[in-house]
Amino acid sequence: MLINYGDIFNTHESSLNNSGTLLNYGTISNDANFGAGFGNGGILNNYGILNSHGVGFGWGMGNGGTLNNYGTLNNSGGCNNCEGSFGGLTNSGILNNSGTLNNSGNTFNGNTGTVNNTGALNNTGFLNNRGILINSGEIVGAGTYFQSAGQTINNGSMSQTSFDFQGEV
Repeated sequence: MLINYGDIFNTHESSLNNSGTLLNYGTISNDANFGAGFGNGGILNNYGILNSHGVGFGWGMGNGGTLNNYGTLNNSGGCNNCEGSFGGLTNSGILNNSGTLNNSGNTFNGNTGTVNNTGALNNTGFLNNRGILINSGEIVGAGTYFQSAGQTINNGSMSQTSFDFQGEV
């Protein structure tokens, strides 16, 4: 287990990978543009700030495990919630996406916090909104957008195979 109260910076052609348990109370910044980026194959609980700015020939941030955001997750690069993950992505804090967030055949388990999407949210899995989702970008894909509570504010475009609104809209 790694507990971070300070700053972790992943830059240029480097990679940072978690296959155990990482608790972040500080700041983790991924700015790797040509490396492997930041990979989570274990459990990452973010209570601080998690920045994913990496793009290029590698990938920005990949989640093949469990990513629980209780703090702030800023994605301005690429972020992949990958197929085959056992846990998926859960947001109870603030998730700001101005890049590309891919939910690839997996579960965006639940948003009980706030998602500000000004970029591209590609959903080919299951996205469960129970918080506030503000879309000024695009939400696209062959997935399911499910809302059991909360609020969806759409000032952009939304195109999914299935929409299921059971809560407020």
